Amino acid sequence: MGFYFFIMLLNFQGFVGDWWNGSGLYPDPCGWTPIQGVSCDLYNGLWYISILNFGPVLDNSLECFSSASFSQFLFKLKHLRSLSSFECFSASQSTILPSTGWENLAGSLETLEFRSNRGLTGEIPIQFGYVTNLQSLVLVDNGFIGRLPQELVNLTSLRRLSLAGNGFTGSIPDSLGKTMTELKLF
Repeated sequence: MGFYFFIMLLNFQGFVGDWWNGSGLYPDPCGWTPIQGVSCDLYNGLWYISILNFGPVLDNSLECFSSASFSQFLFKLKHLRSLSSFECFSASQSTILPSTGWENLAGSLETLEFRSNRGLTGEIPIQFGYVTNLQSLVLVDNGFIGRLPQELVNLTSLRRLSLAGNGFTGSIPDSLGKTMTELKLF
């Protein structure tokens, strides 16, 4: 469990900062913990992080560090099914989503949500279109701009797309909405 714990800790520290050393989860990051927003599933006899929710949702949620960032270790969580961030990136700090690494989550990630992160800026990475298991993509009240990548048409499992509160321009790629049950643009 040592190496996996180290990877998990590095991933968390990018969002919550160095003040949290993971001692509440040691030696088992998937054991019982009072922290909301971390869930694990059993795969081939080993526990893996499957859900990460960052932000002040509940009193005991993982709160975000004032200068939260994305760690490349995030993309090593090969069984991650859901990633969400709520109020982690303030408008006073401009953070651009990593342009690479998302494709490493293609076999597992089903839900990706960034809500009320005014400091998340720039365009949506093309690699989002290669996360082919994605069923829900919620990008609400962030600082995103530009056109939606044409590669999003590869998301044939997508059921929910919410883009309200950003600065997107242009049109939605033609065949993107064929399988969706929920589409929110404004």
